[in-house]
Amino acid sequence: MNGDHAQYALLARDLRYEYGRGLFRKPAPALAGVSLALNHGAFLGLIGPNGSGKSTFLRIFAGILRPSGGDAMVGGRPAGSAGALRSLGYVPENPRLPPNLTAFEALDMLAALSGLPRAGRREEIARWIETFGMKDRAGTLIRECSKGTAQKIGIIQALVHKPVLLLLDEPASGLDPESTGILASALKGLNSQGVTVVVSSHVLSSVEFLCGEVAVMHQGRLLKHGKMPEMTAIRGCFDARISAAEMSEGDLLAALGRAGFSAVHVRQAAKSLLEVFAESAGKGNGGGVAG
Repeated sequence: MNGDHAQYALLARDLRYEYGRGLFRKPAPALAGVSLALNHGAFLGLIGPNGSGKSTFLRIFAGILRPSGGDAMVGGRPAGSAGALRSLGYVPENPRLPPNLTAFEALDMLAALSGLPRAGRREEIARWIETFGMKDRAGTLIRECSKGTAQKIGIIQALVHKPVLLLLDEPASGLDPESTGILASALKGLNSQGVTVVVSSHVLSSVEFLCGEVAVMHQGRLLKHGKMPEMTAIRGCFDARISAAEMSEGDLLAALGRAGFSAVHVRQAAKSLLEVFAESAGKGNGGGVAG
């Protein structure tokens, strides 16, 4: 992790955080020395059980929490600095929105606070409102919105100012399947345009579908981080879809061909993310970590 910090969209170096610090309170570690370097344009999934430190990690990079130790950098800038905040969008698990504003008014205010110029701002908000199927709810007061609608507003406020880094904590919480699909499509589209995405989720199938990289967290520690195929591959084992057609390539396919089959599709066999996490957690250290 040596070199120019700006080469990374997100950089954590020996990152630590303790909750409950005070004169008469024993601190509870939430992050215990996490180091991670994420390249620009990556799509990272954070997985781990409740209390593993995922939300704490995201809140530090969103500038909400100040680390107890170590470094947190966003595009070469300290997390929480004005430059870092301008470059990112953050979706908390339970967005807190102004209850007495309408959905559109809240988004307009939050977009202005994010630095989006007045020119074109309302058009951009309207575009995302239409994308998420909220045109009929744009004039509804926040306090009258359902959990799913409030979650969509929380997502849109993170997207509308065109950030280069997106941090999402359980973003599909409260969304119906259609809205979850819209969100997945939007994130994949933004990532294809170079936006770096970090998403924390308990829905491992969504992480497998969306993310190119995965980081496994447990008890405030980063146990594994790597490309999805590398993390899930079962070495020396292959899945094959077979049909009785022409023989194909390689020794494996030749052997199958001699038996009267040829491979239509061959790929590296893989474990599920649930298996990856279970194996990683079994090797992790204990230690009463919360977060």
